[in-house]
Amino acid sequence: MSKEQWQIERDERIAKQAEAMKALTEEQRKAIDLVFDSLRSSLNTLGEIQDLYMSDVRNLETAYWKMYNAFNKREED
Repeated sequence: MSKEQWQIERDERIAKQAEAMKALTEEQRKAIDLVFDSLRSSLNTLGEIQDLYMSDVRNLETAYWKMYNAFNKREED
């Protein structure tokens, strides 16, 4: 059974993404993980109660600054 074209393209995309993640520093990977977890938690809370807990807001702010520092972002970028 041969793979469909979309499966081949998906597998190539996943492989490229894995290689890109390996190229990041440990600090950058941790920052991305924190942002992902914070966004997931905040979106779940918003979906369930249509509000945010202050802890979610704090986590989003922490995640923002981790990304800012890990990727040397500037406000004007």
